Parts: sequence; C-alpha cells; structure tokens
Amino acid sequence: MDSHLFQSSGEFERLQTEILRLQLELSVSEDRYVADMDRAQEETARVQAELTQVQGELTRVQEALTQSQRDLDSRDAALTAHVETIRRLEDQLHGMGITPVTGAGSSGLGQTSSSPPPDPVSRVN
Repeated sequence: MDSHLFQSSGEFERLQTEILRLQLELSVSEDRYVADMDRAQEETARVQAELTQVQGELTRVQEALTQSQRDLDSRDAALTAHVETIRRLEDQLHGMGITPVTGAGSSGLGQTSSSPPPDPVSRVN
C-alpha cells in the first residue's frame, strides 16, 4: 500500500505542477492579451485623431475650392460682360465706317478685325 500511496503522491505532485504551469501560462497569456488590446486601442485613437485632422483639412480645401470656383465664375461673368461691350463698340465703329482694333499682335501693335488692304508695292501687273 505504501508504494501505491507513493505513486499516487508522485502523480498528485506532477498534476499540481502541471496545474501551476498552466495557471502561469494563462496569466502570461492574459497579460499579453491586455497589453495587445491596450496597444490596439492606442493605435485606434491615434488613427482616429489623424482621420479627424485629415477630414478638417479636406473640409478647408473644399471650402477654398468652392471659393475659387465662385471667383472664377465671377471673373467669367465680368469677362463676358466686357466681351459684349467690346462687340457693341465694334458694331458702332463698323456702323460709322471705322475698322476697329481687336487686340495686340505679337509685335504689340493692334490688329484690325478685317483683313488689311493689299500692299501696293507687292502687286504684280
């Protein structure tokens, strides 16, 4: 009976050791899990803050783009009004028999809107 008791006692110690090892392993795993979750939450908070910053920047860029579009639309409207005024003035000049100057050429001098008269020197007889 003593050998059976000794064998049971050895088995008991072995099981106790195994239980302690598993408890330690579980504790380490739990600690690692908690640390991993803390890191994941910190990373999530960092990414969320970065996303919020980028969204703010995007909103500012969209507002600037909207304002730029308004400015361009306003300039387009003003340009259209100027073009119409120029056309009306050209029409008045044509009505008076005057050929209007429509813009500057590469030389910086104005160009007439109609073709110039033929050069008398270059005429071939």
